[in-house]
Formats: sequence, structure tokens, C-alpha cells
Amino acid sequence: MLPDTDRVTVHSKTYQAISQTILADSVYSKTRKAYLGKFTDPDFGFYECDFITQFNCVDSFTFNYYDRIVPQEDVKRVSKIELTLAYTNYFGDPDNTSRLSIFELNDRLENEKEHSRYTDFNVEEYYDAWKGAIARKSYIVNTPDYTTTDYNEVTIPLSNDLGDHFLELYEEDRNNFLNTQTFLEHVFNGVYVKSDIGDGTILYIDYIDISLYTDVYAVDSLGNFPIEREEEGYAGEDSITYNAFIGIFNSTYEIFQTNRIQNSELLKERAEET
Repeated sequence: MLPDTDRVTVHSKTYQAISQTILADSVYSKTRKAYLGKFTDPDFGFYECDFITQFNCVDSFTFNYYDRIVPQEDVKRVSKIELTLAYTNYFGDPDNTSRLSIFELNDRLENEKEHSRYTDFNVEEYYDAWKGAIARKSYIVNTPDYTTTDYNEVTIPLSNDLGDHFLELYEEDRNNFLNTQTFLEHVFNGVYVKSDIGDGTILYIDYIDISLYTDVYAVDSLGNFPIEREEEGYAGEDSITYNAFIGIFNSTYEIFQTNRIQNSELLKERAEET
């Protein structure tokens, strides 16, 4: 038996509550993950994601095998340069065909980053559309170009002229590659990546990089190159060459990357209804 002093008196009352949906015009968008694609919902309309990103240059960067690069008409050139989008997750239809376009950023981003930290920033300010895309690529989530144990990858070939430009600026002054800041100021501002064909899939991109390859001379056991070949039919020619990976620039936490997300007017109408 409880004493009277330990008894608890319980009361209840009902209140009427009113809720309202308020549409956020933008959210903070500077994240490690990039989003790309378009998805249309019959009730809420479409939303479309694209992004801009810079690339990190490690301190005192050097190109692998630089002294052994096989010159073409006395000029060092790349044989391949490509941009990779690596992902593990997505939203929507994995068998949907989409196409992305890549544009080079102009130099305004460095001075106006505070204006592009939210999803409603005006991306047109940061690239010159009249110059056209530097690359385009069609892709399907379920058929990546390459698969590792951790990621699926979409690989987009870029013009070798861009890679040659990197090597030219490296030859001209290696301080252009001293750190990320000098790289952004003198070599490459970054890219804007948008989905311009396809509806039904959003990629959740975990990392982005630019990789360069070219032909380099093989060396002998003492590290000498080029070596004059002695095989019949090749006497007097330079040593054999092979294609090698010579450098990479990644999107990392140290650089600026931000997403733009656009919603249809139907979403605003739905918000006003509730």
C-alpha cells in the first residue's frame, strides 16, 4: 500500500496544432560528395544536380618519369588525360542512360567562393558557356567503365591539349605546381560538370581526379636512357618505350567543391498546399 504522500495525480488535455510546410530556397552545399543527374517525380516535379570542383596539387608536385618522357618534335606531350568520377551509391534507375558535359571554370571562383556555398548559386558566373564543353560522355550506372573493390568509375577522356598545357607550364616554371594555390592561379581553375541528357538517376560521387599518361623511355640496369638498341632491324634506334602514368590531381577536403540543386515549380506548389 502506498502512503497518500506518494500518490501521483495524472491529468491530460488535448490541444489543436497547426503545421505548415515551408520550402527552403537553398541549403549549404560545400560537401565532400558531389551529386550529378536529374530525377522527375510525378508528385513533386524534377530536381537536377550538378557541381563545380577544383583539384588539389600536392606540395612541390613533380611528374613521374619527367626526364624520361619521349619528346615529339622536341616537345614533351601526353598520350592520354582523363577525368574519373568514382561512386558507390546512386538514386533512381541504374539502367538509365545519361550524358554529362564538362566545362572548364574561369578565374572568378577564387574571388567569389562566399557566393557559391549554397545550392542556389549562379553557376553561369564561373564558366564561359560560349567556349563550349571540354568533354562529354554517356554513361549507365550499372555498366561503369571500370570497377575496383571499393568504387565504380565513369572515365571521361579529355583533350590531350590540356595535358600538353600542364607539361608546358611545368617546363616553364615548376613553381606553377608548388602547391594547390599556385596550381589554381597558373595552371587549371577546375571544372563544372552537368548532366544534360537523361532523367531518372542521381549519382552520389565519392571522389574525382584527373590523371595523365604518356610514353617514357625504358632504362637499363644502371638507370641509363635512352639506350641504343642492338637487335637486328633496330640497330642504332633509341631504347624501347612504354606508356606510363605520370601524375594525378584529386578533389580533396583541401579544395573547393560545391553542388547546385534545382527544383521544379511543382515543389513550390506542393509546399503551398500543406
